[in-house]
Amino acid sequence: MAVPIQWSLQGVNFNDGTTASGSFFYDADTQIYSDVDITTSSGNVYGMRLANLGGGPFGFAAVAAGPPPVIGDALFFLVFSSRLTNAGGTVEFRTSNGAYEGICGNDGCSGVDIERLVTAGQVFSGSPTALSEPGTLAVVGLGLAGLGVVMRRRVKRS
Repeated sequence: MAVPIQWSLQGVNFNDGTTASGSFFYDADTQIYSDVDITTSSGNVYGMRLANLGGGPFGFAAVAAGPPPVIGDALFFLVFSSRLTNAGGTVEFRTSNGAYEGICGNDGCSGVDIERLVTAGQVFSGSPTALSEPGTLAVVGLGLAGLGVVMRRRVKRS
């Protein structure tokens, strides 16, 4: 099972000029979002995932208050153009019929009054932890040393 990786918002703009920034963790194996920490320039801070969309990899809804959401709570509906994976990378927000910020129109937030639409932005994550440069050189060095030992044994047998 993979370790959840951190995804960060980049260049997220709404149609009224406001922006969003922050990050969250996602584990594609379990389809679980965690540690949501997103802020919009309109003053809302989202720290609680409300629900996954499309089985999880295509986005989630986050609320500023804790569940259960009630009428008047701020909601950020994050929808991505493709699946998030544990491989990292960059995924665009779906801007057509997609991501928005709004207010819960009723308790439970099954109805939302949309205030602003996401017009641009993406989420990105680095690849899962890779070997650092010294680690890479050490692995290559060990491989070459092992190859040298094998070649030396072959020469002695001949």
